[in-house]
Parts: sequence; C-alpha cells; structure tokens
Amino acid sequence: MAKNQYWLTRADEPFALVEGAAERDRWVQIHGYAESAEPTDDQQVHVVNDNTGGRGALPYGPLRDGIWGGLGWRPAAPPEPVDATKDPALVDQVVAVPATKTETAAPAATSTSKEK
Repeated sequence: MAKNQYWLTRADEPFALVEGAAERDRWVQIHGYAESAEPTDDQQVHVVNDNTGGRGALPYGPLRDGIWGGLGWRPAAPPEPVDATKDPALVDQVVAVPATKTETAAPAATSTSKEK
C-alpha cells in the first residue's frame, strides 16, 4: 500500500514532498515546516536525482510535466539538517599552549673556602 504524500513549506524555502504521516509530522514538529497545497508551476521544490544522488531545487511546472523527470529528478524531502556535533570530519583543533617564560636560575653559590 502506497503512503500518502504531503507537500510542506517553510518561509521562503523551496517546497518539499514527503511520504507518510510520520515523516510529515517529523518535519512539521521538529523542523518547523507547515503542510501546504501543491506548489504552483513557478515555485521551487526540493529535488533529488535518483541516478546520481544529487540534490537541488527546480521549478515545479517543468518537473511535474516530466521535463526534468526524464533526467532522473523528482520532488523530495529537504536534505537533513547538518549537526556539526556529530560530524566525524569535524574535530576540535589542538590548542597550542603558549610558551611561558622560564625562570632564570639563581646564580650558583660560590665557595668561600679555598681548596687545598
């Protein structure tokens, strides 16, 4: 059984198409999207290319009419937000400890007695 599809939008961002009520609720409740009507022909929608995995945004009209679909593009959910705290490529840089002044050693005590 196919899942229902829902159009979502947020501020001035491209529209997104998600499948299933659970996915819709996640984008609405966690990421601040709102359910919307189908976009107009000139409005941008998030897209993914099934052949390359590429992502972008395209006007809905040409996409709906199959112009871009023949090249593998289809409406999609937005890319997942980046969480820099969980990116293994991002690590804290080692902090260099500044060199401290070395204390000058006290002059060696001189002997007052003469060696015999």
